[in-house]
Amino acid sequence: MKRRTRKPHLGVTATEVLVAAGLLVSVMGLMTSLTFQTGNIVKSVRHYQVAIHELANQLELLTSLDEVERKAMLEILKPSDSVMDALPEATLSGEVVVDSDGTRLVLSLDWDRGANGTPVRMVAWVDTKEPKHD
Repeated sequence: MKRRTRKPHLGVTATEVLVAAGLLVSVMGLMTSLTFQTGNIVKSVRHYQVAIHELANQLELLTSLDEVERKAMLEILKPSDSVMDALPEATLSGEVVVDSDGTRLVLSLDWDRGANGTPVRMVAWVDTKEPKHD
């Protein structure tokens, strides 16, 4: 009995080439999308860091002032020039909150993110009231 021997498959069929090309295009499209998303996330994190630094600097200045100077500064409060350059349409607002816990400053920084976002807020205590012991 004579067995037939097959020749090993040496070539590439058109179907294999089409499948490989389709997979390659899909992976390239996915990688491009991920690259853009990563870039947007990095930009968002940088903006948030700029906002946090600005709020910390403003609070440091405001807490070092006396009550009259602080009130005057809050009326003319605005973001620094570097923040205006880094964050589109940045707005800075502040208020003094006095309640049973004491007096605190609340600063809020908002900018145009291209989507709805909550402003970044930071609080500093100016004066705390000691708890009463019975």
